[in-house]
Amino acid sequence: MKDKKFYSTNEVAALAGISRDTLLRWLRSGKVRIDPARDRNGWRLFSEAEKEAVVRYANKITPSPRRAQRELFRKRQRA
Repeated sequence: MKDKKFYSTNEVAALAGISRDTLLRWLRSGKVRIDPARDRNGWRLFSEAEKEAVVRYANKITPSPRRAQRELFRKRQRA
């Protein structure tokens, strides 16, 4: 199987564990300093390096208290 060269906005957001809207907000505000290519429809196409930059940025952000509380609740339910 051929390796994938480009990723969609939804795929990158899912790999980073964030919503599509958050990813687009980060791109517009310049928090993630990348400029993904666009296809003929104007949709963003992320390279492997751009995808990794988004994932690295998402991993260095401290989760909001609500998100942390949800994770704790899920862990307690499983136990």
